[in-house]
Amino acid sequence: MKDLHHQIVRFGMVGGAATATHFIVALALISMTVHPLWANAWAFLIAFQVSFFGHRGFTFRSRALPVATSVRRFAVTALCGFALSEMLLAGLLRWTEFSEPSVLAIALATVATLTFLMGRFWAFASPVPKSGSQTFGRIFHYVRKPAIWGKQTPEKTPGNTAEF
Repeated sequence: MKDLHHQIVRFGMVGGAATATHFIVALALISMTVHPLWANAWAFLIAFQVSFFGHRGFTFRSRALPVATSVRRFAVTALCGFALSEMLLAGLLRWTEFSEPSVLAIALATVATLTFLMGRFWAFASPVPKSGSQTFGRIFHYVRKPAIWGKQTPEKTPGNTAEF
């Protein structure tokens, strides 16, 4: 649990640095008469670098996956986060009475939470051994056995390769 807490704090630090980078680069480009949409796109690409390398090396300290795999996965994560935030903003502004700052806070909190989960369990996750289902293997990798199970060993029957 302590590791999870530290990861969340590091995630916030890296996310803050990436957000500040995005904001500063966008403002600098806009001040040089770059159209705001282009400035935002360029700022996103630069902030993506800060976010990716910060999360890979500092937040999740991932070394198990090749960089190319992590880049692809984190790019999907970032683009999904961007799309989700746009959809949440549009939907909440259209169909609720919430104020714009409230809607923005809801969207940002939702996307940050999902980005953290996707980073931890997919984009920067250590590979799961090939035995069994990839999804269940990744989930149960983090589940601890209850103390009442003790040191049970699987039955030694032909074809039974399961381990507890």
